[in-house]
Amino acid sequence: MNNKLLIKKKERNKLLYSEITKQYPWLLTLLKENEKISLEDIEKLDRDQRVFIENVLQKLLLEASKEWKPDSDVFVKVLEGKERIRCSLCGTPNRYIYYIKNKINQQKLNVGGDCVKEFGEIGEWMHKNSTNIIKGQVKVQNLAKINKHIPGVESIISRWSKIIDAQPIYIPTDISKEYLELGLKATQLFEEILDGKGFKERSIELTHIIKISEDYIKDITDYVAKKKSNKFTATREICKFLKRTKKEYVLDMINKDKGEIKWRTAPRIGEKEFLFLLKEEYNNKILNEGYEITGVNLDKEGFNIINRDFDMINFFAKHSNFTLEFGWLLFDQNIDEDFDPLKLLNLCEVSDEPSLDTIISKIKKNIYRKHIRIIDYDVAKNSLYLGDAALNEYLKLNLVEFVSRYKILAFYEEEKLHKKLIEEFKQAPNKITKKEYYRDKEAASAAEREFSNNRLL
Repeated sequence: MNNKLLIKKKERNKLLYSEITKQYPWLLTLLKENEKISLEDIEKLDRDQRVFIENVLQKLLLEASKEWKPDSDVFVKVLEGKERIRCSLCGTPNRYIYYIKNKINQQKLNVGGDCVKEFGEIGEWMHKNSTNIIKGQVKVQNLAKINKHIPGVESIISRWSKIIDAQPIYIPTDISKEYLELGLKATQLFEEILDGKGFKERSIELTHIIKISEDYIKDITDYVAKKKSNKFTATREICKFLKRTKKEYVLDMINKDKGEIKWRTAPRIGEKEFLFLLKEEYNNKILNEGYEITGVNLDKEGFNIINRDFDMINFFAKHSNFTLEFGWLLFDQNIDEDFDPLKLLNLCEVSDEPSLDTIISKIKKNIYRKHIRIIDYDVAKNSLYLGDAALNEYLKLNLVEFVSRYKILAFYEEEKLHKKLIEEFKQAPNKITKKEYYRDKEAASAAEREFSNNRLL
């Protein structure tokens, strides 16, 4: 008796479920009646059938394989324990089950990882491309498993560092470091558990880490409760501003200062609420000097300033410059120094026309009796003429730049500054005569008349 298998069980089942086999009724009957087909079974067939088995069967198996395709995008499932089902081809219970479907007769099969390779190229493709799907399903199964031990563990891990970011103030490294390091370890253990590595020991360690993290969180919340009332503790919004403006180096400085804003860091922070805080704090110091910060210019990161004794002239100072010069008023009050209005005026800008006009008028009045004085000016045209009548010399200057250099002459008798003005006039290479001055004025007037007439046409 020859019991050598000629058609294996998995080959038999593949043919049995494939549409092409129906073209050979005698073969279909043979497959249905015999789970395994040996050489002895073949010898009972007639001559033509035996020739078919010997010469055509392998080609038939190959063509049968072409009828099958993955049943869906998720064509493989990972099954654990009692959930495992038997392969449709070989009958073996499998952890990894591949689902395939016949393109012609819609027959569906579930086959194991080895048997899926029996379906030629498509089977090989499914086996090769199932890795990520299998990994994903294994992770889900392990996630369900660890959640039985630590409910909500994934949420706990994902919120770990966000607890620091959610605080209303900056948390220095010496407060957050150990907690964040625990978070990295917890994340590593969690990922290893999802990947199926040593569940028991890792779940025990992860449970312990999460438990002790509660003590660190309490330390952090206690720190916040203690520090948040300090007006110069760096806020979360300040941290966002520094990151957004690529000033992480300032955050490093704040970290070294235990989360506090100091004189060295304050000029580098242009965050909205911080600027408004500085406005109020500086006003408490300078109102008695006659100055007041009336507003904050967020676009230019600076302060609008007036002096009640100076006809309400509007000054502007960059916050960075102002705080570099006067930050000691708020951050280092032990400095033995008095508020100097000249320093304030020097770092201020004046740009609106009424303020420029007032300042030029004051300077013109204050230096009127000097031999070099303001002859004429036009704020709208940003032009100003200095003149020395005795020498019949005149000099045209940019009005805004002149105010920037000599605005203090509007408020104080500054002999050194006036000498600087005289020296600038003497050294200027582009001085003109009185006749040329009047000619320039007439040319400008003519140009204005022509422009006005053209607009009327």
